Amino acid sequence: MTIYISLLRGINVGGQKKVPMADLRALYETLGLGGVTSYIQSGNVIFESGEAKEAALVLRLEGAIEDRFGFAVPVILRTVDAWRAIARRHPLQAHADPAHLHVTCLPRWPSASAVQSLEARETGGDRFTLDGREIYLHCPDGYARSRLTNTVLEKTLGMTATTRNWRTVGKLLELGGEAVATVKRPE
Repeated sequence: MTIYISLLRGINVGGQKKVPMADLRALYETLGLGGVTSYIQSGNVIFESGEAKEAALVLRLEGAIEDRFGFAVPVILRTVDAWRAIARRHPLQAHADPAHLHVTCLPRWPSASAVQSLEARETGGDRFTLDGREIYLHCPDGYARSRLTNTVLEKTLGMTATTRNWRTVGKLLELGGEAVATVKRPE
């Protein structure tokens, strides 16, 4: 069994795509996923699954969410081990206030031309590092004033993205670690 963290893109924002977390947890449980826990209203769900193919699991979650709630919601998936690496790797965390740090998760590696477009963008005082399927952000004037918003990153890279602040990264790591500790291992 693997512990996963699913990140839903664009729910419960400005009254759009309302998804109550209790209903979302119940949906995950009806899919046979175990240990389902959610964190805040933006669609962060920690769960256990025996599914080894992440792409198949993403399609299954997206289909079930659309069937249940009536609209498409992109899902980006990471294992707890991958999330732990993300939390450890932020290249700017030693030099920045954690309140100004974020990570944007992508469903796949961006193309070389998309990366070039991103690197050519004027970012003001914002800094970023692209590392595989993650973009590490430092937004010294706050994310609300950033030139590297989720929408900008999606348009520049030509793919879905979802951004989490550093406090959420830490909380998901904590919840994922608790989930790992409670999984019954075969004797």
